[in-house]
Amino acid sequence: MADPRLAPTTPQQWARLRRLRVAAAADHVDADLHGESVILQLRTRRFHGLDAVGARIWQLLKTPITVAALAEAIVREYDVTPERCEADLVALLVELESAGLLDVSDGDAG
Repeated sequence: MADPRLAPTTPQQWARLRRLRVAAAADHVDADLHGESVILQLRTRRFHGLDAVGARIWQLLKTPITVAALAEAIVREYDVTPERCEADLVALLVELESAGLLDVSDGDAG
């Protein structure tokens, strides 16, 4: 089940979400395939595919990062508005967390 901290519906919830620290979970194997990523979650033995932007986000998740810093990096690197980036990023993070591929902690942790 998805972490409810990753589903903001108000500006206040988004502000709280931005402070969370996220990172790729340890129990996976991934590979780059022509700019896209394929990830195998070892516990569930399920594969997950990411397009080029998702693959870039996955690269950034290899080191713990706040959601705010992650969103800012994507806005800098791609032609996307902050609002669209935030919405798409939250959707991807929820998907990754639900698949057991994302660790989430408070921003002041670690």
